[in-house]
Amino acid sequence: MGAKEKADDSSTSVLFETWTLMHSVGELLDRALAGASLNSDEFGFYSAVYDHQPVTPNAIAELAGMPATTVSSYLNRLLARGDISKVRNPSDGRSFLVELTPQGTRALHETWLRFEPAQDAVIQNLALPLDQVIETMKRLTEAVQTAAQSAAPAESRVVRD
Repeated sequence: MGAKEKADDSSTSVLFETWTLMHSVGELLDRALAGASLNSDEFGFYSAVYDHQPVTPNAIAELAGMPATTVSSYLNRLLARGDISKVRNPSDGRSFLVELTPQGTRALHETWLRFEPAQDAVIQNLALPLDQVIETMKRLTEAVQTAAQSAAPAESRVVRD
């Protein structure tokens, strides 16, 4: 696309629109959660734990589409803060289960109170039914995760003299 060309619906892509959405959501949540106990990434992570607790780190990684090493780093920080507890998984002694402590639940709830009005504002501005939007987003997430898992490393496209 040339410098003076205007982007229109025919010149965009699903990944560009997703990238734009990601940054727009980040901006909205940064404003909405300013001064909250948790930032937007932490809020999402705490929500994943809360909604599925007790939960294994592998399950969190799968739910969030995060590498296991990133989940492990989050869990170490949350454990140090006292926001999660960790116990051996009774069905698999090699792994463990995590859940939010009362302190972690309070941080999540306090942040939710700032998150909810932002979410409500987005829902009010949707042009499609909420359930349809959520289903489409879930399918897009699955497609991106599948593509990421199956994609071979890209060869360098740099032309060398």
